[in-house]
Amino acid sequence: MRRLPVYLLIDCSESMAGAAIEDVNKAVQGMVRDLRAMPQTLDTVAMSVIAFSSDARLVVPMTPIDIFQLPALTIRPGTSLGRALDLLAACASTDVVRTT
Repeated sequence: MRRLPVYLLIDCSESMAGAAIEDVNKAVQGMVRDLRAMPQTLDTVAMSVIAFSSDARLVVPMTPIDIFQLPALTIRPGTSLGRALDLLAACASTDVVRTT
């Protein structure tokens, strides 16, 4: 069976405080709800979340969409997209199994 890995990189810097991070939470919840509504995605989609501010953190490892839960995201100072991209590359190299 093929698996479709979905990685979300979420900015949790101070610029996202208040309504901005609330909008991100609502958007992710809506996306998960829509994916769960499609039978073909339940068997294929898995999602992971990397949050970044001054550092990057894997807050949700690769998880099947039917049991995915977005935790509360913490706002912190700084913005390091580069570290988030490095962590994404590292996670993808272990999570994604290439087939022939």
